[in-house]
Amino acid sequence: MKKCYEQKQYKNGLKFAKQILTNPKYSEHGETLAMKGLTLNCLGRKEEAYEYVRRGLRNDLKSHVCWHVYGLLQRSDKKYDEAIKCYRNALKWEKDNIQILRDLSLLQIQMRDLEGHEVSAVYAATHAKSIMDWKSSYDYEHSELLLYQNMELFPRAQAPRRLPLNFASGEQFTKLVDRYLRQGLHKGVPPLFVDLRSLYKDPEKVIIIQRLKEPASALLWAYYYLAQHFDFLGDTDKAL
Repeated sequence: MKKCYEQKQYKNGLKFAKQILTNPKYSEHGETLAMKGLTLNCLGRKEEAYEYVRRGLRNDLKSHVCWHVYGLLQRSDKKYDEAIKCYRNALKWEKDNIQILRDLSLLQIQMRDLEGHEVSAVYAATHAKSIMDWKSSYDYEHSELLLYQNMELFPRAQAPRRLPLNFASGEQFTKLVDRYLRQGLHKGVPPLFVDLRSLYKDPEKVIIIQRLKEPASALLWAYYYLAQHFDFLGDTDKAL
């Protein structure tokens, strides 16, 4: 059923659900009921959709699938706070589920919960096989587009710019961290070093940061940052 849903073969999905639910042993199978409800929702049969999803949840309150599906249903009705609650309930039973973490992080940024978004996004990325796996497994219509809209809504948000620095390397990291530092130094942000300190676990990134230069207009804050940089590295003479 999940495959049918992902491929938008909704009628086939309903056929599979019928085959399972007509078996007396599985007539109240929670996850099947929930997936049937989600499929009905895609066909515009919203009232039936809620009925099946809630029925599925009642039959299996410990199912991350049922809670996730209920969250997707709430999200489709723009009940974002309720959807977030459902995703968090789902994660209680399947804490490392990448798809649920992604859906949660997207809603958090949409609700301007940037701190919560960064925590969820980093946790998801940590448990994904790779960033490409994370990106490619999104359903384009429901996730890539939403992510693009979120970035348009919050172009100056700190978290979406900071997060890629954790995973980028080489030339890509140089470009990203250079832009990030310039913006921070021009604004005169004292906690900038604290914000980037976790990157110092990677010696290559330390060298790249040290080589970057900043225009004179932000020289004061550049010195302030470099003082913390060298102090962290134990080079007291340069820090002073």
